[in-house]
Amino acid sequence: MADKMISELAMAGPLSNSMFIPVAQGGSNFALPAHRLIGAQPFVQLWGDGDSKTGEGVGAFEWAVARLNLDAWVGGRQFGVGGTNTSNSGNNLTSPARMATIVTAIETASATGDIIDVVMTIGTNDVVLANMTSEAIIANIRNYHDVIRAAGCRNLILMSIDPRTNLTATQQGQIASANRAYEDYCRVVADAIFVDAMPWMLDPASPSFIPIGGAGGTFGAVTNDGLHCSAYGIFRKSFAVEAVAEQLYRFRPVELIGSGIAFNSVTAVRGNILGTGGRFVAMGGTDSFTKVDTSSVVGTPPATFTGSGTLNGDTKLTYSVANCADLGSRYGGDWPCINVALSGTPVSTSDIQLAGRYVVFAYPASTRMRGRALVNLNNVTGLSRLRLQTQNVNPPLSKTLGAAGAAAPQHELPTLNGLHALEIVCDPVNAGNSGLNLLISGVAGRPFGGSIDLLGIEWRRADAIPMVA
Repeated sequence: MADKMISELAMAGPLSNSMFIPVAQGGSNFALPAHRLIGAQPFVQLWGDGDSKTGEGVGAFEWAVARLNLDAWVGGRQFGVGGTNTSNSGNNLTSPARMATIVTAIETASATGDIIDVVMTIGTNDVVLANMTSEAIIANIRNYHDVIRAAGCRNLILMSIDPRTNLTATQQGQIASANRAYEDYCRVVADAIFVDAMPWMLDPASPSFIPIGGAGGTFGAVTNDGLHCSAYGIFRKSFAVEAVAEQLYRFRPVELIGSGIAFNSVTAVRGNILGTGGRFVAMGGTDSFTKVDTSSVVGTPPATFTGSGTLNGDTKLTYSVANCADLGSRYGGDWPCINVALSGTPVSTSDIQLAGRYVVFAYPASTRMRGRALVNLNNVTGLSRLRLQTQNVNPPLSKTLGAAGAAAPQHELPTLNGLHALEIVCDPVNAGNSGLNLLISGVAGRPFGGSIDLLGIEWRRADAIPMVA
């Protein structure tokens, strides 16, 4: 081809995530994934890796994404292995088998256009069990990062090593040194980001580097056992990751409040499968609660939805039609919702389904599904978790803010306020006759308080964007 100026060439098409751009750096040639040239990504998956604390970094981002209403799929894959360190022996982080597993997963996801970030929570076993120096730890992490970057990972987010009980003075120094190594690495590597959660975990009055609540297992403790985070500890960590989440992930509109106006299980590809009733403006749903002791329910769940689960003690749920003040302050006007006031004290705890529904739905195979619940929390107390859960979806999936398992005392969350968007994204084997349930759980012996504005639940197909034939 004869030489031409760029202005004479045909218009180039948009860059896709699978395209690679030739670049030069440090005298060497590289193939740069196109998504590294794009400032803000429309949708990113955030995976977790590390040791037994892997879920803590993931959980912190889940809170931040829900609270800030950001567009990211958090926790779709987690590769952490309990008891491991950063070395390449056994099943540790940089062992050949573990590296092969995550490399294959990243390459597979990238090939379909997905963009992957990884949040890493590791290091405590390196110090306490393997007596590794900070330089050995960060060298291993650098090796890991080089490999997953080559596979297509966009960013590595390094969580600081947490304080823990029963550390020697030497180990305290090793952890402090390792955290500084994490910070220094992320200062000089553009696609590495350091999150220092230490101020949210460390007991400021302790001279011995212990977490808030010491050995844990009690109300207000940030750990279960002096090491592994409680639901409260993960909630506190979410404030450490907020700034990073806002930089990496795009804000999404509160679109659910206008969804569901077109419902057709065959032709409405992006319509709310749960129907126009998925936007909660009226009561009239089904009360299927089991009420024991002196527990009670006033009013009914949102129209076409069902409330269920066992209430005990003097727990009381009061449903009513109300206006969501938070939405009104943002957008003006009166935004109707179904408000659930929480009161009384449970004597034992289990999940309470505030609203749930499934619909007969002919699921097109290999279609991505997206679900979302939008709620506004008004001085809510006594919760251990808020959960959005699939119904009749294989494999089942849930999005949990708070305790994943039994609600022990240390899992009680602080007073909660504001809009929270819980989202599920999945590629199910089957999702026929499916739907979503919104649930809460408390802590035995701890009183409920405040109220929850139920704004809506959406469950829909998220088909690939079509191209002109």
